[in-house]
Amino acid sequence: MKTNRTLLGVAAFAMVCATTLVNAQGESREKVKAETALAKKAGAVPQGEAPSPEPAVKSTKTRADRKAETKSAKARGEVDQGGEANPSDGKAKTAGEPRKRSDVKAETAQAAKAGKITSGER
Repeated sequence: MKTNRTLLGVAAFAMVCATTLVNAQGESREKVKAETALAKKAGAVPQGEAPSPEPAVKSTKTRADRKAETKSAKARGEVDQGGEANPSDGKAKTAGEPRKRSDVKAETAQAAKAGKITSGER
């Protein structure tokens, strides 16, 4: 009999705590919904799949000014030309002697027969 009363008391206490917790969460949820609605009206929340707009940055120089600045930097050697065709060290990379297509095909066939070329997933 005492265990039934104890269990009944614990169940009642649990219900009171759960109800209080639900009410507390409901108020904060309503507050968050109101804040979100205000932000949407102000345009602070992006909607849909469009990216959020970034502020436009205006240049202080004209195109002619930028081109003249680049040209003078190239003349002073401050612009690195870089790349494979024109490396910064001045030594162009070469692929070696040009080979015939038939030579490359024969070499590939030999490598395939020797098992040096794998195809597909293994």
